Amino acid sequence: MQEGAFLRKRDFVGRGKLLPVSDATFYRLLRAGKFPQPIRVSERVSMWRASDVSAALEKLAQASSKT
Repeated sequence: MQEGAFLRKRDFVGRGKLLPVSDATFYRLLRAGKFPQPIRVSERVSMWRASDVSAALEKLAQASSKT
């Protein structure tokens, strides 16, 4: 991912994406603090920093490999 890039949820969440989970599971991860909060770009648009997404995915992978 490019440094300084921003991603929308549809870019990384879902079947065949970086985080292959349902929307409901993704929002559960957000509420549990296991994924960073989005940046509100406008009333209807939220985005995440690509670097934050990468870091969160690494943390989730490490946590799942420990169990």
